[in-house]
Amino acid sequence: MKKLIFSLIVLIPLIYIMSCSKSEDPLTNTQKGVKMYLSVDPTEALIMDFIQKMDLVRENPEYEGSEDWNYSKDSAIWYVEAALNYKYSYVWQYSGSKDHSDLYSIDSSYTSVDANNEGYFNIVELQSSYDALSNSLESQYSVVEAESKFFVLSDIMDLGIGNGSLGLLQYSVIGKANQATINGDWKWGLKFGDCSGNYSGIKDATDIIEQKLSFNRYTAQGLVYLNIGPAQTQNNGWIYPDEVPLPSGQTNPTPFCDFLLFKYTNQWGNPCLTNSDINWYKDNILDIESSYQPSNKVIIFTDVESDLTPSMPYSVIVHTIYPIYGESHIFHYPDPID
Repeated sequence: MKKLIFSLIVLIPLIYIMSCSKSEDPLTNTQKGVKMYLSVDPTEALIMDFIQKMDLVRENPEYEGSEDWNYSKDSAIWYVEAALNYKYSYVWQYSGSKDHSDLYSIDSSYTSVDANNEGYFNIVELQSSYDALSNSLESQYSVVEAESKFFVLSDIMDLGIGNGSLGLLQYSVIGKANQATINGDWKWGLKFGDCSGNYSGIKDATDIIEQKLSFNRYTAQGLVYLNIGPAQTQNNGWIYPDEVPLPSGQTNPTPFCDFLLFKYTNQWGNPCLTNSDINWYKDNILDIESSYQPSNKVIIFTDVESDLTPSMPYSVIVHTIYPIYGESHIFHYPDPID
C-alpha cells in the first residue's frame, strides 16, 4: 500500500494541502448550537463537541439544529482528522515496554464529502465520511498480527473539490509493539529479505531501519497527536537522497553513493546493507527528521521506502523517507470516548 500512497501523492502535487493548513480556522469556528465542555484544553473541548454532534446525527440525521452545523473545507478536514486521532489514540493506546522496538503497518483509504449549496460541509456528510474512514482503520487494525498493537496516526489529506465533493485520502499507521530486534545484514529493499535468504517477501532493510528509529520515538498512554502532516518538501513530503548530500568533507563509510540516504547504481543486483550500514543510515534519518521539523511539532513516524529507476545497463536503487510530524496533546478527560 505504500506505493499506492506515493503514486497518489505524486499525481496531486497542485491540490495537496499540507497539514499546517488544517489548523487555519477550526479553533475560531463557533457554529450555532455548539456546547462547550469545561476543560483545561479548549482544543480537546472542540473535538469532543464534534464527536458528540456526529453521535447525535448518526442516531437521527434530522436532529434539530444540525442543518446549521456547517464547516469550511479546512475546518472539516481538521475536525475529521482530529476526531479520528483523538478516538483511536485512546481506544488503541500503546501498552508496550518503555524501551520499545516497534514495527508498523501502513495503509491508505479514500472517501468523499458532498458540499451544500453554499460550499460548506454539513455535520451529516462529515459523520458519514468519518465513519467510512473509521471503518477502514478498524479493518487495518484487525488484520495486524501482534500481541501488543497500537494506534500511531491518521493523516487526512485534501484531494481537492470536484463536482461538489471534497476528496479525502487517509494515510494511517498501526504499530506492533515489543517486536524482537533483528540485526544482521539485509537486502536494500523490495522485501528481498535478509542476506542469508530469510524473510523473503516479508521484510528488508527499510523495515529494520524503521524498527530502529522506533527506539527514539516517545510513546506513552494518554497522548494524542493533532495537526498531523509530512515535511514540506518539493516532493510532497518525500525526501530523496539527492536532496540530502553528505556535508562537505564528510565521507560515506558505506560502499554506496555519497548521500545521507541509501543510493546505489548497479547492474540489476540486490546489494546487502550490513548492520553497520543500517545504523549509519538510521542515524542520518534522525538528523534529517530534525532538520525538517516544524517549531511547534514533534516527529511521530518516518516511513522508509525503497524505490528503483530501471535503465540499461544499470538501475538506480534508493531509499526515500516520509517524516510525519504533529502537535502533542495529553488527554484531560478520564474517559473521553463513549
